[in-house]
Amino acid sequence: MFFTLPLLLFVQAPLLNCEEYDWITGTLSRSTTMSVSTQADIRSVIMEQTDPACFELEVEDAKAD
Repeated sequence: MFFTLPLLLFVQAPLLNCEEYDWITGTLSRSTTMSVSTQADIRSVIMEQTDPACFELEVEDAKAD
């Protein structure tokens, strides 16, 4: 049990909030040294670590259109 507790804490990484996501992806978009596909790959990994509520509005807006 003692050895599994640190592993459980490590696996549950904290979620980024919406402002942090916007800042990181904004900085990423300004990069001129990375290809667009690399930026998209990085953005998708960052999205997985971001609070899902940040993307709910986008989904609702898409349904309304």
